[in-house]
Amino acid sequence: MGNNNYYKKKKGFTLVEILVVVLIVGILASIAVPGYQRAVLKAEFSKLQVMAKALADAETTYQLANGAYVTNLEALDLSLPGRIISSTAIQIDNQRKCGLWQNEAKTAFVTSCTFKSRIQYVRSVASGNGECRAKKTDSVAMAVCEGFGGKKGGLYDGWQVYKIP
Repeated sequence: MGNNNYYKKKKGFTLVEILVVVLIVGILASIAVPGYQRAVLKAEFSKLQVMAKALADAETTYQLANGAYVTNLEALDLSLPGRIISSTAIQIDNQRKCGLWQNEAKTAFVTSCTFKSRIQYVRSVASGNGECRAKKTDSVAMAVCEGFGGKKGGLYDGWQVYKIP
């Protein structure tokens, strides 16, 4: 009967089978990664909205109690995580920063919170109107702003502005 090794079942995968599996995994990853990135950025933007609203509410409370807007964040009754890095800015962590800004006429304040210099939420203290701002070169951030119902406006210092309802 000779050599029985020829008819024995081989164990393992062929190179072609492995390459097909790698190709399929690559295609699935290329579909899933952008959706995952969008979901992460959307969650971060929601956090920015909460932080900016807390900052705006604290500023409104201060203004109602004292008749003037605050010039130093330490005067606000506010507990955001992070550390105050200037009289108007808080570094939440290495990815997030919030601030309180006054217009040049010193008649209005806005709060803003930024994530990785990719997406920003800006809120008027007086009116409560909000904007989502995305770097004009960041299509994922722009899609997130649109996903929050943002109406595309103009450009501001390299940011695409979207008015949030």
